[in-house]
Amino acid sequence: MIARSVFRYTASGSEGLMTDNYRVLYLQSSGSIYTNNDRYAPLEFSNFYLKALFENIMGFDHYFIARSQGTDLQDANQAAIIKRASQEINTILPQLYQNN
Repeated sequence: MIARSVFRYTASGSEGLMTDNYRVLYLQSSGSIYTNNDRYAPLEFSNFYLKALFENIMGFDHYFIARSQGTDLQDANQAAIIKRASQEINTILPQLYQNN
């Protein structure tokens, strides 16, 4: 986060300078699951924070997230978790590397 390189200050607030079709892929791993819209969902703030930072502050055009979740839950199927995360990444990669 370098002012005047990644963003600049204006009279109406900060303005992102990373607007030339920049993209970011955030890979997240967690021992629990925070995306089930249950009591743990409010604890999943890192994705919202980083998405706002990259898109709203720096001006990135595309933000993607892929997750590997539930790795420490009782009876967690590690192979299935990794396979699901790998499939999610493979779905995102074509969008991440698009030329337009």
